[in-house]
Amino acid sequence: MIGRIIILVLVGVILLPTVASARRGVKGSPQKKQARAAYKEGKAHFHRQDYPAAIEAFKRSHALYPHRNTLFNIALSLAHKGAHKDAFRFLWRYLKRASSSDPPLDEILKRIRRQYGVLHVIAHDRKAEIYIDGRRVGQGKSHRILPAGRHALELRQGDRVVARKMLELVGGRIGRWELGVLRVAAERPQDAIFLDGRPVGRGRMTRILSAGPHVVEVRRDHRVVARRQVRMGAGKVVGWTAKAKPTVVPSRTVRIARGGLHWAWFATFMAVTLGAAAGAAYTSFETREIWDEFKVDRTNHSLADRGHRMQLAANSLWGVTAALAAGVVIVSIFTRWSKYTEQAGVTLVPIFGPSGAGATMTWRFP
Repeated sequence: MIGRIIILVLVGVILLPTVASARRGVKGSPQKKQARAAYKEGKAHFHRQDYPAAIEAFKRSHALYPHRNTLFNIALSLAHKGAHKDAFRFLWRYLKRASSSDPPLDEILKRIRRQYGVLHVIAHDRKAEIYIDGRRVGQGKSHRILPAGRHALELRQGDRVVARKMLELVGGRIGRWELGVLRVAAERPQDAIFLDGRPVGRGRMTRILSAGPHVVEVRRDHRVVARRQVRMGAGKVVGWTAKAKPTVVPSRTVRIARGGLHWAWFATFMAVTLGAAAGAAYTSFETREIWDEFKVDRTNHSLADRGHRMQLAANSLWGVTAALAAGVVIVSIFTRWSKYTEQAGVTLVPIFGPSGAGATMTWRFP
């Protein structure tokens, strides 16, 4: 084991100078030296404001050794030359490779970035012809640098325009128009097909749509029988054979109401509680009057006995009122406040309920 380690160390020591010399050879390769010389030549031409010569030297340097700084210098030289569209093309390539540590753009390049944008078009068909502002620019796909602003886009197949869009292109941004094909087949010819909430046909449908999510519905007799969310891809074809969901025919049996007390129970407890509270208040007022009379004539023992009885009655009524109030709270918790559905069989209704006659018999037949 120790012998193997010694052999590996010796091999590493022997190969290390070879690897280092190879790296030095790459770093100091003739191709990179030529690129550095062309870069210095371009800078010299730029400082002399000989922009065509600077552009040629920078391009030669970039061809020998690609680097984002060379792209920046080409864009800046083109901007000073007045070729703003070409300057944006190299500026766009630079921005895709730039890092956060790079210095900010010059003002002239900032203005150019606001003046132009990139338009990316993918048609639904490779043979579809792409027109921008009335001019044919390609077939199937197109990647163009255009002035910022509104542009009219069209897709044509032969002499027929199959898709059209007005797009607002923002300077320094990518504008996208990507299309796909959606094909929907319903079960019945009379089934209505809705796309993103709008009716688009019956039975069958083929539509060119923008890439992204879309909602497709099939309706029969104003009911949604099938629904699907599709995600369209650029240049893709998505097909869907809509099958209606099985519908459950409602039976004539009575639907059993969900659990909970009828609201009439709560109304009954509330009414009884209010009555008990009214009686207790009345008895308390009577007791107060009796004691006021007794203070005038303290020798009237019958009046004192009556006051004691009224006081006892008032205390009892207030106790009953408190108990009923607690009952009201409990009943309110278990009360069903939604629409009442009668339950098959015997239905008990309290005396203060809607029927007002106590217990009633309710028969339901299937």
